[in-house]
Amino acid sequence: MTEAFRYLFLAALALTLILKLWLGLRHIRHIARHRSRVPAEFADAITLQQHQHAADYSMAKTRLGLLSSCIDTALIACLTLGGVLDWLARQISSLALGEISSGLLLVVAMTLLSSAI
Repeated sequence: MTEAFRYLFLAALALTLILKLWLGLRHIRHIARHRSRVPAEFADAITLQQHQHAADYSMAKTRLGLLSSCIDTALIACLTLGGVLDWLARQISSLALGEISSGLLLVVAMTLLSSAI
């Protein structure tokens, strides 16, 4: 991987994470700001307690999503820039299974690896 491409990839990865974090935190602040009152459209349908419960759930879910985004970004960085993907591809190609079988095995191995983490 050339240095310019490496830095471009790292910048895109970092900008994507920063954007996700900014949007998620903005969403949490919006929910927290409006947690204390039920929107007029729903005032007849739900209680304040139900609204607050839903707001708390939404904020917790968004926080978990932010954590997941950080972990996913770290995983992508390790797999690509850390050389794990290249190492795995070399190990699989050394089995001499053919191009299609090796590619399929690499996809399966990456799927298993990323789902395990």
